[in-house]
Amino acid sequence: MSKMESKLSLKQNFLSNLPDEIEQHIQSYLYNQEISLYLTSDYVKYRGYLLRNLYLIFRHSCIKPLLHNVNKLLHFISKYNAYQPDYDIFIQCKIRDIDKDCSLENKYKKSDEYHYYMIECKYLKPKKQHSSPILIDILNSGNYLPCSQSTMKYFDNIIENKAIWEILKLFPDCIHSDYGILRCRYYITPLAAACYNNSISVTIIEQILKAYPDCDRTIVMNGHRISIVDDIAEANAADVSHRITEMKKIFNKY
Repeated sequence: MSKMESKLSLKQNFLSNLPDEIEQHIQSYLYNQEISLYLTSDYVKYRGYLLRNLYLIFRHSCIKPLLHNVNKLLHFISKYNAYQPDYDIFIQCKIRDIDKDCSLENKYKKSDEYHYYMIECKYLKPKKQHSSPILIDILNSGNYLPCSQSTMKYFDNIIENKAIWEILKLFPDCIHSDYGILRCRYYITPLAAACYNNSISVTIIEQILKAYPDCDRTIVMNGHRISIVDDIAEANAADVSHRITEMKKIFNKY
């Protein structure tokens, strides 16, 4: 064994034998367990990088599930990526709004590949409506209305439905994202995307409202805020009256 390997082994043994309280304090300084509202590519990749390093240093069992979760998030934002490139730029623009002279960017860019992650975590004020649009992507699957975007051409009631609830378990705030648009309609949330999409069953809409009754139930059309259910028939002439009636009952119920 070389001197360098010997020193590394001693260092790892020392760290692994620290009392739990000190270890947790070190980890909390290096890594915030609360996930950011903004799932940018930089953020998720760097979060995984930090966790892998922490696990290699501490070999602590509590880090493994966190690493597993961030790998799942990376899988999902890679799979459902219709909005991701634009969303990454959108968050970078928000960062530039608070960093007009680029002093923060220059500070972190010199020392870190994922410099936007550092600024995002430390300086960007969280707004739930600016959270990841990944659910809007999924719930737009099979929607052929103008300006609708989705990765998948069709909505699979098993695969996509399972993905929705796995994502919400990992990152519940994305239910409040209003990043989507349709023709003449803005601030489309996951709930709105589900309602405007004939491919989404009313059962899924009910499950969303039951789990998240505080969802925004409005959108903006031509500059005016209106109720989703009041606009459905006008937006989607192909929608059957029975589905609209069921949606209205669900909206009144929750």
